[in-house]
Amino acid sequence: MMSRHDFRGWTALVTGASAGLGEEYARQLAPLLQTAPGDGGRLLLVARREERLAALAAALTTAHPGLAVEVLPVDLSDPAAVSALLPRLAEARIDLLLNNAGLGDSGLFELTPARRAEELLRVNIEALTRLTLHLLPGMVERKRGAIVNVGSVAGFLPLPSRALYAASKAFVNSFSEALYWELRPLGITVTAICPGPVPTEFFHAERRDTSTPPRCDWLHRRLHISAAQAVRESLRTVLAGKPRFVPGGLMRFLSFLLHRVPLALLRVGYCALTPVYTRDRK
Repeated sequence: MMSRHDFRGWTALVTGASAGLGEEYARQLAPLLQTAPGDGGRLLLVARREERLAALAAALTTAHPGLAVEVLPVDLSDPAAVSALLPRLAEARIDLLLNNAGLGDSGLFELTPARRAEELLRVNIEALTRLTLHLLPGMVERKRGAIVNVGSVAGFLPLPSRALYAASKAFVNSFSEALYWELRPLGITVTAICPGPVPTEFFHAERRDTSTPPRCDWLHRRLHISAAQAVRESLRTVLAGKPRFVPGGLMRFLSFLLHRVPLALLRVGYCALTPVYTRDRK
């Protein structure tokens, strides 16, 4: 039986909350956490940029009096910083873990700076896994909770020129699905949110050369949905206790088709597009 949630009075932790989808998740979660207007609910915000988190916390507490907002400036690409964070969460009794933080990368894998690859794996996979492993036993004990992992439609298939990023999101998508079925009998849900293109700082940050504007083709622009829409649709899915969701009707339809394309046919497409993928090779 599918679990349905009511977030009122819950304590939520949002990673990557200083911008983009993470900031929007914090804004839309805030009223859902309150037991009544001006009363209850707790929100913990994690990201590297403390000044942005502080500004967001001030805005949320002004808009939602009675909401407790705590700022936790942490670099999730630093394993020592994550280790220091975990004991601080021990007494927080987190009911909703929203693993939103993620790093991207675009370009040939052979040209990936080693530090960039390490940081991507640490944020997209390691930090997400460690936070989940640390907080899940408390949810199991209380038989209440929800975990939201922001994956990507990029995790549905191999992506030349985004090989490492797509593979890391494939882990998130698969990990989330497996945990959903493990925890379903306890009333704890795990939801993978798999967005397509959402115009945030992410697409600027994923580029290795930020001196030139990002390429944005016609199809990419057609698939764009706002962060507000992506979060609004995905939170409805989380409240309903469903295991996976692709925000945006067009992107959802295309992902449905992608799941039915044989790998052999995909390889034909990869072969045709090889000059595009490898144009940066000197």
